[in-house]
Amino acid sequence: MTLTLTQTRTTATPWTASASIDAWKISASVGFNVTDTISNTESGSYQVPAGKFGNLQAYQLFDYYTYSIYEAGAYVGDREVKKPVGYCYNTCMN
Repeated sequence: MTLTLTQTRTTATPWTASASIDAWKISASVGFNVTDTISNTESGSYQVPAGKFGNLQAYQLFDYYTYSIYEAGAYVGDREVKKPVGYCYNTCMN
């Protein structure tokens, strides 16, 4: 038997800032629009041998981008943006 999993997920880009900062400044720093949603569709399959039971799971993968925050010329800290880029498949068999 072959297990097949096709998944489409539309995700808003998660980002945080402890200071008041405009999203366009973060976008300029990391190189993509952090207010956009990103849609990923991927498919994975797993061949389960006869007489066995199998499980196929998909987990969303992210690329991480770091940006620095300055407020009134003073360094406040670094934060991160997670950009959805695809899926990781996990299989198990009994």
